[in-house]
Amino acid sequence: MPNYTESVAYAQERLTRIQSRYQHLYSADYYIRRAANSSTRRMTNVNKLRSWETVLREAGHEQAADYCRQRYEGLERGTITPPVRRRLARTEVARFERIPRSDPYATGPVFVEYEFTIAGDDV
Repeated sequence: MPNYTESVAYAQERLTRIQSRYQHLYSADYYIRRAANSSTRRMTNVNKLRSWETVLREAGHEQAADYCRQRYEGLERGTITPPVRRRLARTEVARFERIPRSDPYATGPVFVEYEFTIAGDDV
């Protein structure tokens, strides 16, 4: 199910993932509540928060559901403001112009002469 879905089914799927992650720990309820609160803190969509609260209450995580309710009430009242992502300003980029190729052989090809000496004989 995609991330942007604001349904109870997606919230249940999210809670199932959290519960399966922490089910074998000694104090699983503590870790589930902490993960649910962390998930709540990242949400800024009120409809998504309401469905998340419903799922948390049905699963018996009252403290996490209360935290979720406080979060969406704060968003509705304006005491909590969602983070604003600033976009970079548009920049003026210079037009691409080709640099003229520097010719390494401006005067023509250059020849190099080598002299080899093999076993004492000049060649």
